[in-house]
Amino acid sequence: MMDELEDPELELEPHWLRSSVGRRYLSCILHNNRRRTFSILDSPELPPSLRAVTASYKLFVSGKSGVGKTALVAMLAGVPVSPTHYETRGTEVTTVYWPAKPVTSIVPVMFQLNLWDCGEAVLKKFDYLLPSCKEDVDAILFLFSFTDRSSFEELPAQMSRVLGPGEENVLRVVIGTKFDLVAQADVTEQEVQAFERRWGLQVLRTCCRPGPEVAMGVARAAPTLDSLVARLWRRRLQAPQPPRGDKRDPLG
Repeated sequence: MMDELEDPELELEPHWLRSSVGRRYLSCILHNNRRRTFSILDSPELPPSLRAVTASYKLFVSGKSGVGKTALVAMLAGVPVSPTHYETRGTEVTTVYWPAKPVTSIVPVMFQLNLWDCGEAVLKKFDYLLPSCKEDVDAILFLFSFTDRSSFEELPAQMSRVLGPGEENVLRVVIGTKFDLVAQADVTEQEVQAFERRWGLQVLRTCCRPGPEVAMGVARAAPTLDSLVARLWRRRLQAPQPPRGDKRDPLG
């Protein structure tokens, strides 16, 4: 199996979204120069001249209250982030579409990411919610905040608590939020690098402050989305191939 510390974006054609062809696919998830919002039953409408396959994935967002789970999902979806923190009272599912061109795919892939976010308090209160969030899950995003040291120190226990027996092969993605709040940081870069070496997991870093192109919801989210879809695609290549015609097999 490929080392998780290897750059997963080697699976994608570099700078494809910046090409004239890539921009045409990107425009299918925009409306009036802003990201479109999709329900779980919606999908982008591609013109007949654009060929693409859809690869659908379920991702569960895990982390203690306040680390920025809901804010991360909003950023990936290209929607405004509420300035007021509130604990998610139940399970919220957000669907994000993201086009990419894997080097091993004949045609571009429209990745459908169904992000499941559930509040920490209700997860503890209702035992059935965690199994529901993990059912048929493709990846679990384990979040910590650079401004909350305890959330970083609890990562190993969090991964052990969420992933049960028989779930060792679920893709694990560790994301550090609020990376831009350097003055308030409680976690050092050296500590994160030590974690990466010990666990063999590359940590993604996300910021909480809007960038200059946040109106499109693309420039800010693109690095994280590219990293996520590249990891999912790489895991697909490593896994046993599903039967031909399976909707999860873009090349079937």
